[in-house]
Amino acid sequence: MKTYAHRLKITALFGLLIVAAPIAALAADRSDRLVDRVIALEGKTKEARKGQILKFLHELDVPHRLQAFPLENGKEGENVVVTFPGKGKRIVLGAHYDKVAESPGAVDNGSGCSILIEIIADIKENPVNHPVDIVFFDAEEHGFGGSRCYVSEVDSQNVLGYINLDVCGYGDTVFWGPVGQDDADDRVVRTVWRATVKERAPSLALEWYPPTDNISFERAGISNVSLAVLPVGEAKQFAEFLAGRAEAMPRILTIIDTPADTHDNLEGDAMDLLFRVARTTIRLLDSPEIPSQEH
Repeated sequence: MKTYAHRLKITALFGLLIVAAPIAALAADRSDRLVDRVIALEGKTKEARKGQILKFLHELDVPHRLQAFPLENGKEGENVVVTFPGKGKRIVLGAHYDKVAESPGAVDNGSGCSILIEIIADIKENPVNHPVDIVFFDAEEHGFGGSRCYVSEVDSQNVLGYINLDVCGYGDTVFWGPVGQDDADDRVVRTVWRATVKERAPSLALEWYPPTDNISFERAGISNVSLAVLPVGEAKQFAEFLAGRAEAMPRILTIIDTPADTHDNLEGDAMDLLFRVARTTIRLLDSPEIPSQEH
């Protein structure tokens, strides 16, 4: 009996290894794709970055629309919007593709754009029930112009929520917010919590979060969060720095918006972690609502 039981255990373990091996290989391939896309965006002008995003969408055979808006300098900005049809309230996921002139723009925010492309590929293969807009925003670095334009043209009452991806290049901890005391019953906040648990992703949520394109949705009364990824120690240091309790500047602030923002900082596993949390957040929002427990 011991021998038979032992054989059963070995057989079960072997079976798990057979299943786990291709899953690990798929994750590794995805991590490589995520980094390679950022390298394709890195160092290019804003127009060239937009062109590269359109090339990615063409390769996926995914339609899109361009949403133009005026900039304060008299020029024109342009969002790239991919829409998946469905029924019910709209789910919106976005990342800005513009950058400051002196930065190659890898972590901020080629990383977020690369994850958006991977999400688009995933939804194309596995359709959603709700309508989903995935938006590459222009002019985040200039007063959140692209997100302000997008929000001005949607019915805020018909948007279920917005998930923003910004600074998603390296680390092991999902750094996200804003999560205030009044957000306990916020569906998007609850869903991100569930997604981090489901994906076994360490996370640190902040009550006050540095404003990015999510602020345009906040001002329109739309439930929103912004997701980033950082090493756990740096995430905690950043939280203390934002709260005014630490003088030392976290490493990420010495990278973004500087010439140091190159692909050398990227970690494929970190980008894959945020992809999985974002994907799971969307899938959970796309499923029937689970009533919150009363305390």
